[in-house]
Parts: sequence; C-alpha cells; structure tokens
Amino acid sequence: MEKNKVLPAGWAEAKLGEICCIKTGDKDVNEGSLNGEYPFFTCSKDVYRFATYSFEGEAILVAGNGNFNIKKYCGKFEAYQRTYVLQNFSSDYAYLYYYLSGNLDELTKDNRGSTVRYIRIGNLTEFNVRTPPINEQHRIVERLEELFSELDAGVKALKTAQEQLRVYRQAVLKDAFEGVIGGHILEKKIRDISTLVTSGSRGWAQYYSSEGAKFIRIGNLTRDSIKLDNSDIQRVSLPDNAEGIRSQLKGQDLLISITADIGSIAVVPDDIGEAYINQHISLVRLKDSLYSKYIAYYLKSETGRKRLLMHERGATKKGLGLDDIRDTCVPMPDIKVASEIVVNVEMYLSICDKFEETIEQSLAKAETLRQSILQQAFAGKLVEQDPNDEPAYKLLERIRLARENDKVEKAAAKGRTKK
Repeated sequence: MEKNKVLPAGWAEAKLGEICCIKTGDKDVNEGSLNGEYPFFTCSKDVYRFATYSFEGEAILVAGNGNFNIKKYCGKFEAYQRTYVLQNFSSDYAYLYYYLSGNLDELTKDNRGSTVRYIRIGNLTEFNVRTPPINEQHRIVERLEELFSELDAGVKALKTAQEQLRVYRQAVLKDAFEGVIGGHILEKKIRDISTLVTSGSRGWAQYYSSEGAKFIRIGNLTRDSIKLDNSDIQRVSLPDNAEGIRSQLKGQDLLISITADIGSIAVVPDDIGEAYINQHISLVRLKDSLYSKYIAYYLKSETGRKRLLMHERGATKKGLGLDDIRDTCVPMPDIKVASEIVVNVEMYLSICDKFEETIEQSLAKAETLRQSILQQAFAGKLVEQDPNDEPAYKLLERIRLARENDKVEKAAAKGRTKK
C-alpha cells in the first residue's frame, strides 16, 4: 500500500518489534487433530484444530511462508512452527491487525526461497508501523469496523448470488437433458464413441517457457464452464528430441480432470494451436466431434457427473482411471437433437455468464474500496484528530524507557546471581 511520507500531527513511526512481542509456534502441521479443542494456526488461510494450546489472549498471526496471510484471534490457541505470533501489544491490536493486513505486500516484499517463499523474523521486527495516538487508534478501528461491516454485507450478498447462479446452471442442465435421460435414447459407453482416451505426460517443468506451445493444467478447467480459462495458461518450448511427450490437442477434444477437482471439463477450441496437457487431465477424442459440447454439458449435469464419478477411487487422494472414463455411459440422441440441446443450454448459460461477470466486477470494486478505506485510515484521513490526544511519540518513549529499565534490571539480577 502506498504510504504518505508525511506523518499526520501527533503520529510517530515505530518498529513492529517495539510495540509487540513476536514469537513463532513450535508445532508441526501433522500434529493437528480434527477434533481438537483449540484453533491451530498454520500458514494456510484455513484454521485447523489442536488438542492442546501454548498461547492465550489477543494475537495476530502472520503466515511465515507459502501464501502469506494475516489473521487475528483472541483466546487459547496453538501455532505452527513457521507461523509468527504477535502478542503483548503496546498499540491497539485491532489497529495493528488492519495496518499489517493493508500493508501485507510491503511486509513480505523481501521474501526468500525459490520454490516456497518465506520471511524471517527480522522482516517483522524491523517493519515500520505508522502509529497514531492511542485514542485515535481506537477511533480508526471503530470506523473501519463500521465501514467493513457494511462492505462485508454487500460482499456476502454478491457471493450468495454467485451460489444461486451455480444452482441455476445445474437447473438449466437438468431441464436440458430430461428428455434424453431414462427415455428411449440409445446409451453408449465413451469407449464406443471415441477414437482416443488418454492422459498427458509427466516431466513438463523442464520445458516451461514464456513462449511456445500452450500447456493446459487443471487450473485451466472450471466446474461451471466448458471453456478453457486463458488467464493463466503456461507455455512450453519443446526441443525436437523431446521424449515421452504425448497428447497434443485438437479442436473439439474433451478434457476431463482426473485428480484434484475431479470432473472439471473443457472443450478444446478449434483455434487452440499447438497445445498439450499434463498427467492430471484426460483427453477424449470423439469419433464425431459434433457431439463434443453435448457430451461435455451432459457430464456437467447432475446425472452425468454421478455416472462419471461412480468409479472414483482413493480414500484421501481421490482420482479417476482412464477405464473409468471409457466405461461411463452417455445418452446419444440424433445429432440434430444434441445440437438443439447445446443451443438451448448456451442461450441460458450466456445469461448466467453476464451476471457472473457483473458480480466479479462488483467484488473487485469492493476490494478496491476496502484498500482505499485502509489507505485513508493510515494517512490520518478517516477520522477526525483530537489535539487533546497524547502524541504517539510520548507512548513510544515510555515503551523504550521501560524496555531499557527492564534490560538494566535483568542485567543486575544476573550479576547478583553470579556472586
């Protein structure tokens, strides 16, 4: 977050390590318990459970590696060994939470690690915090929580609308296929209507490049759409002697995820160019590509998805085998009927897409507004200043003096012990 270099009247700048105590947890992620009594904070955005606790009271939790995030909690809890625990605040802990959340990019800009990013405790202790008078901090927090409460209510309404759209999409698919499911339409297994059912290859990382052929991964397939997500398609540059490479895509191929978010589906567009898939995606090439969209929408319908996933295997890490896909039955009407179904489905789903786009834009605006509110707060422009408030530098002077006295007393006590 861009910060105004000039501090408002009565404000001061302090190191984070001066206004709170910073420690790390000492527990391994695998020590967590599903039925534990206490929250267990790791570097994940999710909160897990633990049977015992090592920390208590008001705390801010900073993920020390991975996808950096910040949480706040009050009560008894446990923490992972790479999670930083901030406590014993000389500042309003809610103000500090909002300040760190609003400046997360700045806080973690010096992260290290080529594969897993991490920050050191020094990145936290030396981080500069714009500190208002304590009474002004309270007023800022009160106003932030008032504004964010209204903003959160709007975001919740938008996300509820998103869920309703997902329900509506399924209703569209259900209505579309009612006439061909359980009727007199001939059903065939995918193996009987395809020329190829395979999966991608391993070992692609060595070929990653900023240009070259497209490399489709699970993240490019979505649950709601059969279009490929083009926002994050990896590129690969293949040498002439590359070995073990298979599954070059063709237009109208069906792509089905077989691990992770199993059953996400896409239809390859005709203008795909040179493109490949990894081992987590299966490719189905139909004998008659005119049926591609029809079958893709059918497999996304509730009935089709159940059929596709009926052989899903694995207790913890689930997956589909290629034979599971080959043995999936699909109703095969006349191509004219199949085409009419696709036209009707896409007419209604295009309306959903427009609503979805509007919702996404509104959610983005809400996040922009949230950041703007935080920026105003830390520039001293969100609440009125009171000239009667004690300047922040006086509070910081007392904190520093108390720490120096504490060091002297500890040194003296250590000297008496040696005698």
